[in-house]
Amino acid sequence: MKKILTVLLSVSLLGSLLAACGGKGDPKPSANPGGESAEGKKNVVYVTSSSLGDDPLVDLVWDSVKQAGEDFDMNTKCIELNNDTSLYASSVIDLCESGEWDLIVTGFFQMIDPVCEAVEEYPDQQFMVFDSSLDYSTGLYNNCVSVEGLQNEGSFLAGVLGACLTTSGKPGFNDDKVIGCIMANPGMLDDFLAGYIDGAKWVDPAIEVLYSYNGSFSDTAGASEHALAQYNRGADIVYSVNGAAGLGVADAALQANHYMIGVDTDLAAEVSGNNAAMAERIVTSVCKDFGTILYDQLEKYAAGTLEFGKHTRYGLAEHGMFLVDNQYFQAVLDEDIKAKLKQAEEAIASGEVKVSTVIGATDEEIAAILSRASAAG
Repeated sequence: MKKILTVLLSVSLLGSLLAACGGKGDPKPSANPGGESAEGKKNVVYVTSSSLGDDPLVDLVWDSVKQAGEDFDMNTKCIELNNDTSLYASSVIDLCESGEWDLIVTGFFQMIDPVCEAVEEYPDQQFMVFDSSLDYSTGLYNNCVSVEGLQNEGSFLAGVLGACLTTSGKPGFNDDKVIGCIMANPGMLDDFLAGYIDGAKWVDPAIEVLYSYNGSFSDTAGASEHALAQYNRGADIVYSVNGAAGLGVADAALQANHYMIGVDTDLAAEVSGNNAAMAERIVTSVCKDFGTILYDQLEKYAAGTLEFGKHTRYGLAEHGMFLVDNQYFQAVLDEDIKAKLKQAEEAIASGEVKVSTVIGATDEEIAAILSRASAAG
């Protein structure tokens, strides 16, 4: 099966588990259900809430959709909504009404409500949603598939990396067995922390993992304060799971002469043009490989084997997650650490190691997972 390999990803907003959306009146059939083109090809449209060229992740998804169209003889098109929220719902409805598209591909949390509204009105229209999950138990989404990367498995690798570096004796790393993690908010983001803790403890159970919540995906000043507090408590590398606010963590790493790990984007590549010194403090980023994920899903769709009404998660075994490997990664890691990361990835992919998750866990189970780390404010 052909895979689309990626190196760069840009800031992606984190997926959410969603309950059923409210109804919008009587269901309407698509104007031309199945809407195949005159030459018998499937028609697939990718709807992005933003714009091509502004976000490498958006470009990555579109490249994957285009490549799948070329490889599997499907017509493809991209519709850009240019971050105009007034167009989100109406554009999806217009696509459904047109009857031209066999499959509408969209993703990230901004587009979930528009999809929910359209599903109610157009039950014959098929959707592919990425970086989110739908509540299939309601029976409303039998015309949808949803996919996401297993962030806990990608975060396990981040924990392995942090644990190896904090005990490495390399410049910028102290003698304390302490690493940190900052998230925007408690809840679903704790799944990143769960994997991070597991990865660190897999390397050395004595590693202390500090964690705190910044309370925002955009408050860089607040994120910087949280990071500096963790560096002052002995952490020498901090995993940032708070979107654009991660720039504040990178700034704190530069100030403290320590390091950080980004998420969902090659953060070092983003800042390198304006601040090379800051980029050098970003060892890597944990990324979801939507290029591979969507190509795989579209291959199944073209072959007629894709199961609708189902959510699929891609872990390390399915190449759904990866650590960015760039010049900064290569500058900090030695061969022993690279070998440890490979060992960890193979152990997870083979099923030898099962990574903790808060998805579907009880409150008691989540509390037990978090008890293995130390709240830092």
